[in-house]
Amino acid sequence: MSIVKRAIVLVAAVCMLVGSPAMKVSAACDHKDTGRDLQWTGQYRYSSYTHTVIRGYYTNGTPITVQCHVNVTKKIYLCYCTECGEYVTTTDLPYQEAHSIVHN
Repeated sequence: MSIVKRAIVLVAAVCMLVGSPAMKVSAACDHKDTGRDLQWTGQYRYSSYTHTVIRGYYTNGTPITVQCHVNVTKKIYLCYCTECGEYVTTTDLPYQEAHSIVHN
């Protein structure tokens, strides 16, 4: 093989070894029993629900009820495995909850 061809092969081999990013092997990591690193996405998830609350009873025993409307805000986080650094899932963590009562 000529010196030029050898130089090209050597340069290509060096570029592949040096220029390749470090790869993490995650086949052995099942992400169970490992910690989680959380990263907030800057986004929120909104939900609401209504439930009935008994505020008291009339003299005849009938309950006095009101409707409570609840607005829930949660922050959306990305979860990463602390062992291998791979993305695992997303999770919502409570942020705010507001209750408002509407009398019947």
